[in-house]
Parts: sequence; C-alpha cells; structure tokens
Amino acid sequence: MSSFFLFLLGGFQIERAGAAITAFESNKVRALLTYLAVERRAHTRSALAALLWPDHPEEMARTNLRHVLRQLRQSLPDPDPSTPLLLTTHQTIELNRGLDFTVDAGRFTQLLAACAGHQHPTLTACAECMERYRQAAELYRGDFLAGLSFYGSEPFEEWAVVQREFLHRQALELFFLLAAYYEEQGKHDQAQQYAHRQLALEPWREEAHRQLMRLLAYSGQRSAALAQFAQCRKILADELSVEPHAETVALYEQIRDGKLDKMTGRQDDKMTVSSRHPVILSSPHLVTLSPVQDWGRRQPPPISTVGRRKANSSSAGLAVSVVN
Repeated sequence: MSSFFLFLLGGFQIERAGAAITAFESNKVRALLTYLAVERRAHTRSALAALLWPDHPEEMARTNLRHVLRQLRQSLPDPDPSTPLLLTTHQTIELNRGLDFTVDAGRFTQLLAACAGHQHPTLTACAECMERYRQAAELYRGDFLAGLSFYGSEPFEEWAVVQREFLHRQALELFFLLAAYYEEQGKHDQAQQYAHRQLALEPWREEAHRQLMRLLAYSGQRSAALAQFAQCRKILADELSVEPHAETVALYEQIRDGKLDKMTGRQDDKMTVSSRHPVILSSPHLVTLSPVQDWGRRQPPPISTVGRRKANSSSAGLAVSVVN
C-alpha cells in the first residue's frame, strides 16, 4: 500500500511513497484535501460546499465541489482499487481512514502530547521525550498553510487561522523549551538556533531575546549580547510601542557591567523544562471547527502563551473543538 505524507507546516506539499506530487490545479483542490486530511471523518457535501463557496447558491457550490473533487482524484489517483483515496456517497465525502496517510501537523501535535503525558522524574533527564521534541521541531517548517491564499473561501480561511495560531503557539513554546534545555546542557550553538527560530516566528518575543543575550554573553560575545538588547528594544518600539520588560533591562545591565556568568544568570527564563511543556489541549489531534452552522456560538479555548505578542483578531469568535 502506498504511503502518503501531507506537509502543511510552511506551505503545502504532498508525497506518495517519498515522491512529490505537484499536479494540483488550484488552491481549492489543496483546501479540500487539507480539510479532509485534518478532519478525518465523513463530511456532508453541503457542508464542504458551504466551506469553500460560502457566497454561492447551494446548487452552484455543490457543482463546484464536484469539479474540484474530480480534479483531486486526477491529481491523486487511487493507489489501489481496493483502497480508494476518497470514500464518497451521494451525501458525504471523506478521506479513507484505512490509508497510510500522515499529516505533518498532526504528527507534530502527537509528539508533543506524548511528552506531556509521559511519566518521568524530570524532563531534562528523559532522553526519549527530548528526542520527541527534537523530531517535532524538525517537522515545524513554518506556519500552517503559509503563503497560500483561499480567496472566496472565508470559512475555510477562518478554520485555517485557528489551526495556524494553535500550532504557532505550540511551536514557540517548543523552541523556547529546546533552547532552554540546550542552554542548561552548555550547548550554546544549539540553544541559539532555537532562540532564533522563535524570533523568526515572532521578532518581538522577549524571552527569545533574553535567551540570545545570555547565550552570547556566555560565549564571550558581550558586544553582540548588548547589540541584541538594542535590537530587542527597537523591535518592541516599532512593533508594539512598548519598552522592554524589567527583567530584560536587568539582564542587559548585568551583561553591560560584566556580572553575568553561568552561576549568576537570571533564573526566571532559564531551565524550567522539568515542569514546562508546549501547550497541549486534551487530545493530540488538531483543533477543528464545529459544523459550519454552529460557527460563532462558542469561543476558542484559552491557549496560554508566554511573552507579549501581537493580537490576532481574525481568529476571535470561532467555535473550536478537538476530534479524532
């Protein structure tokens, strides 16, 4: 049986048995496959049509859905007549759950959930969990469906925003944890890589700036550490119109005065990974919207994050739940 791997973190790409498949006619085809792959259950044709063509009359939207469904089948022919990619009836469509079909975003959250539920005295001493975290970090190549536009499919766009924000926050916490772990291990080059990955996602993230400041100071790069503070201060002013937190300023003063070393570095950002995990909901599966007709009746579950971030108002008011 052919294995499929769908990459949604950092864009869209699908592979069958390790070979990339690129023959997709439109982003509507990509959107349909993405939704069916993430939401592994049967969906009514009416719901899918409303998801992708909300402003069209139902009959026209269903006609468009049949056309996109045909394009999807042409792009991804059935690997085996006995195990079709799609299971369809006159009323429903679903991705065959009997296929070997992996989604990177789903695998990412499963790895994090496995660590959160694993029993160990301390996380730092658990090589198995740290390896899971490393694997999860490799999977996160960028934000969910980054760079793709789904014009005219506002409900799908809103669904994607919820997924994107949820995974984005998990990635930030994961990269923070790995940076802190390698900092404690004295592996400053690896720690810096994960601090930089946080800043690539959110340049205003002060925790990551503080990690870099410490790591540079530990490595004897005092001038670079001070320059990192200056960069942090400028980004915060430009992006958020705020000054750095007191702990960031205190760390800067320690470095400036030559008082920072591995024994005197501030502890509030440093190794708390024995109790800190990337935020996980009650299931390793992705966040999913409720049925289309129920949108807006409930609020997204609170997802804690660390540090200040820009508000993302586009995800407010969406109904979410967690499903298998």
